[in-house]
Amino acid sequence: MVRLLLTFSVVLFSAMTVCADDVVTVNSGTNTDRFAVDDIERIQFGEDVLTFIEKSGKETLFEYDLISEITFDYAVSGIEGVVTPDVLPIGLEGAEVYSISGHKMNAGTLPRGVYVIRNGTKVTKFIKR
Repeated sequence: MVRLLLTFSVVLFSAMTVCADDVVTVNSGTNTDRFAVDDIERIQFGEDVLTFIEKSGKETLFEYDLISEITFDYAVSGIEGVVTPDVLPIGLEGAEVYSISGHKMNAGTLPRGVYVIRNGTKVTKFIKR
């Protein structure tokens, strides 16, 4: 449950536009650690620990069992950069179609939504209306 919640938080965190003064706060045990979003290189999920790796190289580890809360303190401005071309820039023959959540889809029965097409090394987003 904790891993699923943390995974969702990281996906949400990576999909949003953030400002320079935004922070991620981790409460674990009796400690509270704050990380400036601009300073985070990546968040790594291990077997038993969550690791914040900063651009400076500093690593801070948190045991999953001790984490009581993770908050993302910043204003969400939305997802930017979704382009909707009139013609897909890659061919569909042999392509794989995925939902935004990463599930492989049957290209013949897609409901309305945003999808990702991968054909070899080429990847593009598209919206089915």
